Amino acid sequence: MTPRPISVRIEKPKHTLASTMADIRTWLDAHKVEPAGLTVEPSDAGVFLHFRFQRQEEAELFEQAFA
Repeated sequence: MTPRPISVRIEKPKHTLASTMADIRTWLDAHKVEPAGLTVEPSDAGVFLHFRFQRQEEAELFEQAFA
């Protein structure tokens, strides 16, 4: 049975989305992490980014860096 992905949700203002995504890509590459998925949804303050990870350690490190 495949483990269920761990979800990390962060909220960012729309005007910082491009730079945030660039920072996330740099972090993922540096840590050799490949997310299992990403969903983007609007929020009152900007956007919610829902990243999914296969490993708990990756999700926790990502959350510490970007939440």
